[in-house]
Amino acid sequence: MSTLSNSPNRDSDPLLRAIATGDEHCPDGKALAKLGRLIRGEQPSPSDLRTQVETRLAVAEGQVASDEGERIDHLYEQDGTDPELGRLRHLFATIAPAPVDLRARVRVQLMASSRLAPITSDMPVSSRAQAATTAVRHRRLRLVVAVVVGHLAAVLVVAVLFANRRDHPQPDEHSGWTNAVVPPVIEFTNAGPRDWTQLPGSGFDLFALRQSADLRAAARLRYHAQRSAGAVACGLRWLQTQQDADGRFAPPQVSSLPPAQLLPAQLLAAQKSDLDHDAVRTSHALATLAFLAEGGGTTAVDRERIDVVRRALAALDRAPLAVDRATALRPRVLITLARVEGALLGLAPRAAAEQALTDLAEQLDPLVALDGFAVLAIETAQQGGLTVPPMLHDRSREVPTRLPDAGDRDAGRLGLSAFTRMTLGYRDNPATAAVVDSLAALKPGIALEANGVAQPADTDGWLFATLALRETGGPGWDAWISAVQTRLLPLFVDAGPGRVKVSPEAVLTAPDAVHATASAVLDLQAAYRYLPLSASR
Repeated sequence: MSTLSNSPNRDSDPLLRAIATGDEHCPDGKALAKLGRLIRGEQPSPSDLRTQVETRLAVAEGQVASDEGERIDHLYEQDGTDPELGRLRHLFATIAPAPVDLRARVRVQLMASSRLAPITSDMPVSSRAQAATTAVRHRRLRLVVAVVVGHLAAVLVVAVLFANRRDHPQPDEHSGWTNAVVPPVIEFTNAGPRDWTQLPGSGFDLFALRQSADLRAAARLRYHAQRSAGAVACGLRWLQTQQDADGRFAPPQVSSLPPAQLLPAQLLAAQKSDLDHDAVRTSHALATLAFLAEGGGTTAVDRERIDVVRRALAALDRAPLAVDRATALRPRVLITLARVEGALLGLAPRAAAEQALTDLAEQLDPLVALDGFAVLAIETAQQGGLTVPPMLHDRSREVPTRLPDAGDRDAGRLGLSAFTRMTLGYRDNPATAAVVDSLAALKPGIALEANGVAQPADTDGWLFATLALRETGGPGWDAWISAVQTRLLPLFVDAGPGRVKVSPEAVLTAPDAVHATASAVLDLQAAYRYLPLSASR
């Protein structure tokens, strides 16, 4: 073995000497010598890439979980070749366990996993060998833990959905009511009502899946939407930074500085944007709706999101967000839907939501068809016990007869047609099946313009298609949600530590980044926005 004392140096070793001097008979040495002079002469400036890496990891985290989850599900559902997994599958298929919170024990096992203690090159040889052995031993443990946690999540979903359901309320000497709790032995996919007309008085909560981060995670897992979790969380963080002190989600081009401190061009841009009140109202309402799907729960993040929603709803009563007779129909409808959801979640006065519905009824043109957001506002208010003007109720129930049949090629119109038919009780109608089949064939791919540039994403059109296909499940849904995530996730770009946004140029009809980001987030929240219907597979 050579030592430091007899190691070759540049003068004694011909190869090192060739590298140093750039011997013409040693081309590699000449190139290396040139590279050495370049490095010694100009050191690269340090670059901090941590923020970009963290953001990309957050967005990609769901993809990793999705891929691994699919492999685990496939092995588990097919019994695999492991007799222990076969017995575990049989256990869960034949016995309905009571909900047990094993999160603390699972965390202990995960902390011991090699996933959280990677093997590094600076470990001693003995430690690396031990770590490698531990990794092999933990591989089966991680698989079993993943299967168990998945089933516990499903049981948790059912338990929460039915914990507050009153099938036949009876007087009670303490509270006035007693709940007949349904045992959590029902499949997750059969937990909801047959359609939304059954909701009033049934005890079902249309917004049940929003009530905790665990329920949202379970719904993502059930509906193969795990890939979108990181983008949604980081997108909401960016939207939160766009809310000003008054609760308004101000488009980025609107400056918060006093007019006296603005340059002439900035002042002109701010004035132009402020004059377009309908665009500001639309962006604000979409951002509020995005937060209304994520704020349920007791974590610190949930409490922050609830505060965001409260301030956003309060801002609707002040200029420039307060609606008037000149307000266009789309922003009025979106604000009405935000008020209705806020009222049903206990975050805003019910009277304000009912007044918004009354104002909407007065403005509607009898010859203009209701759009999807208007139907959602009317039907969610109806199921939640809010007072709905009879004219709005009748117009909403007429929607299935006015919407296109399966021959239409517009995903937005087909999606609204299918979703409305299902929620109003027509899912078994042959015409509904034909519309769903036609819709499933319209995957949201990347359309190109004549110059080869990708066209903006039609996020408004895809929302109702996504809501409808989630209710049908099966291969149609799997292909659709995969295509939606593949199309939308690359649109989210780094916007600071833990934050991402979508450029308005990337989304059809989006005038600003608040609108574009909120609209894309809404599409990715479809898996858990509403309680699934009982016939979902």
